[in-house]
Amino acid sequence: GLYNNGTDTYTFTATVEDAYGNLVVDKPIDIDWQTDPTVDGLILTKQSSPVSNAQGQVTATLSSTVVAIDVQVSAKTATQQTPRNADKKVSFISPDELASLTVSPDHVTEGGGEGHTYTFTATVKDFSGQAKSGVTVAWSATNSKGVTITDKNLVTQVVGDGKTDADGKAQYRVYSKSGGFVAVMVTAKVNDSPVGSKNKTVEIKADEQDVTGFFILNYNYEREAKQDLGHLVPKERMNFAWPKMTFKLGYLPEESYIVSYTGVYDSSNRNVVDVYGEHFQVKKAGMVTLTATFTHQISGRYLKYIIPDVKIDHFVIIDSNPIGRGIGYVNSENRVDKSQPLPSCTRGNRIKESDLGRSIDYMVNDLDLNLIQKGLLGDPTKGLSIGAIRMGGLKINNKSIKAHVLNKNDKWLQAYVVLCEE
Repeated sequence: GLYNNGTDTYTFTATVEDAYGNLVVDKPIDIDWQTDPTVDGLILTKQSSPVSNAQGQVTATLSSTVVAIDVQVSAKTATQQTPRNADKKVSFISPDELASLTVSPDHVTEGGGEGHTYTFTATVKDFSGQAKSGVTVAWSATNSKGVTITDKNLVTQVVGDGKTDADGKAQYRVYSKSGGFVAVMVTAKVNDSPVGSKNKTVEIKADEQDVTGFFILNYNYEREAKQDLGHLVPKERMNFAWPKMTFKLGYLPEESYIVSYTGVYDSSNRNVVDVYGEHFQVKKAGMVTLTATFTHQISGRYLKYIIPDVKIDHFVIIDSNPIGRGIGYVNSENRVDKSQPLPSCTRGNRIKESDLGRSIDYMVNDLDLNLIQKGLLGDPTKGLSIGAIRMGGLKINNKSIKAHVLNKNDKWLQAYVVLCEE
């Protein structure tokens, strides 16, 4: 029999006769039960009442919390000299043991698909330490808290019929179709005994998905009931920024709205681009790598987006005084100012037309972004834009400045502010 931690029992029956060979029926009888050997963990329990039944029988049960081989049970009455042995010896043997659980590869897999599969191998042995075939192994995949992972992106496969082979081995495979998993705890189980199960925890590392562009938020986005993001700006076109310029990452369409996932956002240099909740804000020119990681609270599945080498070449500053020295006027169709002296920077230097002209025109004309609303000239509800100064000027050379429309609908403006950088 199995010892099964004290839950499996043998029942022994003693039949009592008097000196004349008659059954002693319905009488209280004190039976002295013994085991040989006497082992700590063997538990011999008499029946609850000492009274014999109609067949002159009393019983006792034997259980064990340890392995015990060939146990002889005996019984005698108070007046009996020699105890009588039970008709056979009994044993309590260990249940099948899940001797080992290994996983291959033994390093963290990275990426989705069958090419990044973990294979778990359980080895089952019998009480004598020999490999045991034909044993069904029950497998499960849970999170670190033991909750079954039901996410369809985690693929789990029992190899073959789920029973151990001639070498006592059974296998189970796990991989991710998409995304990573912080922790997958795989448990192999053959029985409920202390030696009947083992578990191992693995991590599936997510492929880092590139993000190719950004959505620039309006300057006063926090006051808006619904954010007007406009078109996605390709990374290579966003080579300039301005104070309080705030943006969010452009994700793949199917992942743009992620329910039950918690987002963590990071910047490799927060002095250049800082993190504000789920948004980023530019602080100065420089280069950073930005990341966003979304993790499901129960399954532990996560998606990681990365934007390497975000390069802000120019951080635009302006003269915010509407009659300051940074203000100029154009009246020609090509919007070139050749008047002397040309508008100048109150701090820093004028930005060259060759550095920024194409980027501004692309955002305004091709993407139809309103850079006034986005805050290139500061708060659009006050300041320069209220005073009809709604263009930005870039230096062609020391004798001329080109004014650029910052909103496609502003076609007949004349006043501009020269764009500067420190």
